[in-house]
Amino acid sequence: MDMIVTPKLKYAALIVLFMASLCGTAPAEEAAPVIAPDFTIRQCLRADTIALADYLGDPVLLIFCDVGLVSNLNALAYAKEWHRRYRGDGLKVIVIHSPFLEPTRELYNAIEALSVHEVRTPSGLDMEREVYDLYGITGLPAFILIRPDAHIAARFEGETVYADVERAVQDELRRLEPGVLMPLIMKPRKPWHDPDAEVLQPTPMVDLRYPGKMANADSSLVDVFAEYADARDRTKDVVFLSGRWKVGENCIAYSDSLGGSDTYIRIIYRAKSVYILPHFELGEKPTVYVKQDRSYLDHDSWGRDIMGDLNGKPYIYMQYSIPYQIVDNDEFGTHQLEIIPAGGDVSFYYLYFEGDARK
Repeated sequence: MDMIVTPKLKYAALIVLFMASLCGTAPAEEAAPVIAPDFTIRQCLRADTIALADYLGDPVLLIFCDVGLVSNLNALAYAKEWHRRYRGDGLKVIVIHSPFLEPTRELYNAIEALSVHEVRTPSGLDMEREVYDLYGITGLPAFILIRPDAHIAARFEGETVYADVERAVQDELRRLEPGVLMPLIMKPRKPWHDPDAEVLQPTPMVDLRYPGKMANADSSLVDVFAEYADARDRTKDVVFLSGRWKVGENCIAYSDSLGGSDTYIRIIYRAKSVYILPHFELGEKPTVYVKQDRSYLDHDSWGRDIMGDLNGKPYIYMQYSIPYQIVDNDEFGTHQLEIIPAGGDVSFYYLYFEGDARK
């Protein structure tokens, strides 16, 4: 990917942005105006190239994310709605995929994730995170609101800032056109997006690699297929393997040709929903079945990506290395989950757990 940066602006902007990150987000009026560093991204969707200079003259909202992180996928939904709500008022929404996860550093996986979630705004593939670094981003998702004259109006990071981002957008549009009517601020798409909610904390994201949260991984067997026996330990938040697996530095892998009976991943978790990020060679289409609390997953808890086979058993048919929702329980709780390979070679990078919140 080629990127053009305006050198004189880069360092001055980063210094001010760093200071702003220490002090929290503040409107541009409360600090010296900061000019947004210029850039050009040449790997894009819904645009031949994305050059910031081409969008100035209107307010621009940059949304930084990694489409392999489930928390960041929520940002895509807000991006779509803000584009729908405010494009008539001149707002330009640009999504910038700045990947940290190994699978989403591969171009076809990033493109598929953006396509599956029907992102209709120009999307830049910042595969080396150059624009991410240029703007001094420290966490994802992140949002930079830029005025038509290239000054930064506001910046935000995190999952509880969506209402603040939309208020900043509305303030900027009212500044440009006083008296313009604005819709009500979007209701939180997820309960924990409300900063006033009491968050029910789920099991943290589980790295499926050595030396991640693999309870029965063996350091002498890294990167080779070996037989693992589930110790039936009831420790929470760690993974136990059963059957023949390869535990590597980036993922765990299963081979259909080497697999046998009683092969699964098991974890006791606390959450409402569960996602898994697989990885495999493009063109392969592995299948896994899902059990919860020692039985095949109850239909009421099927995740968005679960299907039923001819016998009604829940499974996932995976085609891309993107997050798949495998469990969506009615309520937050503690459960035992088993993921059972049933065909095809596949690697798994992480399990992601969504919590809940209450007022």
